[in-house]
Amino acid sequence: MYDLATWIDKSLEIISKKDLFKNYFLFAEMEDIEGTYFFTNRTRGIDITLSKELIVEAIHLTNDYLDYNAFKDGLPFNLRFDLNKDDIREILGEPDSTGGGMKMSSSIIFCLGINIFLILIHYISRTQKIKIELSRSL
Repeated sequence: MYDLATWIDKSLEIISKKDLFKNYFLFAEMEDIEGTYFFTNRTRGIDITLSKELIVEAIHLTNDYLDYNAFKDGLPFNLRFDLNKDDIREILGEPDSTGGGMKMSSSIIFCLGINIFLILIHYISRTQKIKIELSRSL
């Protein structure tokens, strides 16, 4: 199983002991924005979102998006940033649901339920950039 995906629904206490966490966030400071907590590593193209109980809710992996560099390590479920929607459907199967039209990012959201995970793949219009979010299934 993909190591980062195993962080979903785990406590900060548990994941912070992992070498992989230290690899990405050893020098990062936890941010608190209205009771939601974040660790961010823009240089490595990754951030995580934690609940007020410090449980991992989401992991974001970016492809040179906004002020984030591209995430260079392997992506979960054999995904790659250069895949289009048809390629992703071939790898993961048909999505449980799809949507789009987010005003803030002008993104199309492609959602797939994978075991306990929800994978959101944001296709950023006009840039051909995508951002991958792993979170717990709804």
